[in-house]
Formats: sequence, structure tokens, C-alpha cells
Amino acid sequence: MTMNAHHDFLLGRFAKAATLALGFGTVWTVVILWTVTTIVNSRVGGEPRRMESLRVTRDGTPVVESYPIDDYSRATVRDLEGRELDARSPRGDIQPSFLSGEPRSWPAALFGPRWSSRIKPFSNERDPKAIWYFVRNADPKGAGAFVGYERGSNRLLGYIGLAGFRTSPVPADERIPVPLQDVSIGTQWSSEPVSVWSSTVTPRLIEPTDVPPRRVHVPSGNVLRVVDLDEGTVRTVFESAEPIVAAAVPYLFSYFGQAEDRERDSGRSILVRTPTRVFRLDHDYKVVGTFEIPPEVGPERALYWYETRDGSAVVTCYVPPPGATAFDSVGQREMVYQLAADGAIRKSTPVALNNGASGVSGRTALVFMALGAPAPLPALAVDAVGAINDPYRDFPAALASILTASLPVLAAVGLLALALAAATWRRGRAFGTPTRERTAWTVFVALFGLPGWVGFRLHRAWPARATCPRCGARAPRDRESCVACGEPFPEPAATGTEIFA
Repeated sequence: MTMNAHHDFLLGRFAKAATLALGFGTVWTVVILWTVTTIVNSRVGGEPRRMESLRVTRDGTPVVESYPIDDYSRATVRDLEGRELDARSPRGDIQPSFLSGEPRSWPAALFGPRWSSRIKPFSNERDPKAIWYFVRNADPKGAGAFVGYERGSNRLLGYIGLAGFRTSPVPADERIPVPLQDVSIGTQWSSEPVSVWSSTVTPRLIEPTDVPPRRVHVPSGNVLRVVDLDEGTVRTVFESAEPIVAAAVPYLFSYFGQAEDRERDSGRSILVRTPTRVFRLDHDYKVVGTFEIPPEVGPERALYWYETRDGSAVVTCYVPPPGATAFDSVGQREMVYQLAADGAIRKSTPVALNNGASGVSGRTALVFMALGAPAPLPALAVDAVGAINDPYRDFPAALASILTASLPVLAAVGLLALALAAATWRRGRAFGTPTRERTAWTVFVALFGLPGWVGFRLHRAWPARATCPRCGARAPRDRESCVACGEPFPEPAATGTEIFA
């Protein structure tokens, strides 16, 4: 057998072993996770899981609404001190403004931003047929410009960059610098949300206290720029000492059906967030209040701002408990800050909420996943995926948190893999496998654990073994000499039935 043929032969055997390992691992994972899920979700004679959420009533009172996940009619309401309130009492809710946190460095820095996160549509109430799009380039530290079209005919209306309206595409030096996450769906640059998938905009009542939808508020470095889609102008209305993380324009009163109980003389604030502060701006862009973001919140956490008619506000933020990972599903911990009109914190309250999940802690979930994937490499891959999808931390911090929580589990999986790898080495030596091939199989099993061991054992037909009469070792009988002592096997004893030519 030539060297290339031998190499191809070994590759074929490894491919077969990998396929068998993958098949076994898939079946094993499905069976284990199905069993675990069935046990966790069993609620024989027990109370069904409940979903809880924070609401803020029109008078600025934060309350917790709780209901069984399968029966909203049994909802209950309590205040932050735990006192039950009448769930049937009509209160109405304040709709929050959303302020995103600083962007996560992962995975956008590696894979680049998706197209859907680089385009944002807007409407011009003075020209209902017009639809304008802010389009940002793919550079994480990039910039963008506006382009407008006429609905129906798709006629190009023009472009808007730093220098204002123009009929030709905006050159690179006139594009508006914008942080990446500020183009995502949740940010409120305008008072009328428009979907990128919608071809029509429902006309809505615009009150004198509303910010006109045509005015688009674009966070751009340390300044807030207002783009007027009707006039085609761009002006700077606010400047901060820190980079602006996000801006939020209050939605139209009529968007949430609240126009009937409005107060015409109470305009809700435009919000500008930096890493350490939230500025309340009136509609003339003067600062009327400043909220110092507490250190426990951190610049990466999203904020929900509920503002009352007198300018006071309730701010909520998810703050994970110390050591929590992306796999925790026991519940969530919200911080509730009640603010005066000037932004000073009157009261802060931590609130634990049920989220309708199974109630499995992150450490328990990691144990279940280790049972479902008893192999070091897949276990590390699962941890990495969890860190990538952690919505609250950058990848390094999220991965460090998961690895810390899963260290005992990874140690157990690693010890199992090492034991199986040692067994692989011994088996390869017992069957006379060449040292280089034996090393490769040992590494294969060390990385893929139990599935790798199954693939190794099933990838070939192993020869029968018998005790060597000279050294006593159990040696494979697919060769003429013992792999342990090297001595030739003795000829089998004659039985008298042999036929000689």
C-alpha cells in the first residue's frame, strides 16, 4: 500500500468515526434533553408557572402584573411593597421610551452588522406619500445618509446628508456618523414608528404636544442632530461631553390610543443617553433634567423610561444577579428607579420577577447540557454560543461568566474524556495500532468524549484476540506475531483433517 493510499484510508476511517460519533451524539442529546425537559416541566397537581411584568400606571405608580402563563383572566396586580391591588381597576399605563445601551463588541465586530440593522425608515406627516430611509454603511464606526422615495411610484425624492438636501447620492464626507446599535429597530429617532416591511403608514392624529414625525433625531458622536425630512435641513441641537449612546423621541399620543386623556400643555421629554447620564430635553432642546445612571446599571444595559405629565419618571433596567449567565431562566431582577422631574432618584427598588420559564438555574442548565453533550469540544461550543447570545455583556465577559459557572461541569466532562482517551490509547496499543495513528485516535476521543469513543469503537471490525502462549498477553490474531512480545505465534496443532497439496 502506497503512502497516499494509506493516508486516504486513515482519512476514510476518521470520517466514518466522526459520522458515527455525530449520529450517536445527536440521538444521545435528544433523548437526554427530552427526558430532562419532561421531568422539569412536569407539574402534576402543582400550580402552573406564572408570568410577571412591570407596568407603570398613568399616575407614575410602578406595579407588578402576574398571571398564569395559560390563563390571563387570573391576572393579579401588586405594588412594589407586595400589597395586592384591584386588577380590575382601570388605570391605564404609560408607554415607555427605550434607551439602548452601548453596543456589544461581539459578534458584530467579527461578522459585521446585518443589513436589517443598518436601515431605518421614517415618515413625513406633511407628505404622506413619502418614505425616507436612513441607510448606514457596514463599518462598525461608520456613517449613513437619508434617501427618500414616493410610495407607489417608487420615484426617487432625493438625499439628505450633513449639508442638507441634494438630488445626487451623499458623498462620503457628508454622511452622518452614527453608532451601530442606534440604527436597530428599538431606537426611537422619530415620534412615529415605521416598519421597514410596511408599504403604507396609517395617518395618525398629531397633537401640539407631540414631536412632529418629520423631525428625525440622529445621535452622532457627541452631538444630537435633527434632520427635517420636509425642509431637507440638518442642525445640531444638543452636545454632550460624552459620546451619545442613544436617543429616544416620545411616540405620538395617538399611536397608543392615548389622545383622549392627554394634557395639551404637557409635552413629554426627548431623551439623550450617554454612558453615565440621561438628559431630559424639552421640545426646544433645553436640558430640563439629568439622571445620573447608577454604577450597578452599567453603560451596556438598556433602560425603559416611563414619564408622567409632571416630568417625574420611573426608569427600569434589568440587572442580572452576580454570577448569572445567559443560561439562567429562574427569573429576572429589575431595578426600578423613581425619579423627580430634575432627574434625582427619589427611591430605588430591586424587583424579582417570574418570567414563565422552567425555573432552572444557570448552573443546573449547564449540568443538563453537559449530560446532553458529554464531550469537551461540544461543551465549549455550547458555552461560546451562549456567550454570543448574551444580550447584556460583551463576549469576553459573558464567556468568562459562563466558564466560571460551568467549571465543575467542564471538569467532570474533561475527566470522562481523559479516561476514555486513556482507554483509546491502551486499546490501540493492544491491537498493534501504529503510534501516530494511536495518538490521533486518542486526541479524537479526548476532544469528543463519549460520542468520540463510540465512533472509535464502531468505525471498524476489531479482530479476535487470544492469549499469547509465550508472554500471556491477549493479542489480536490478525497477524503472524504477537504485538506484545514480537514472537511468532506457534502453528496450530494438527487435527488430522488437513489437506496437503
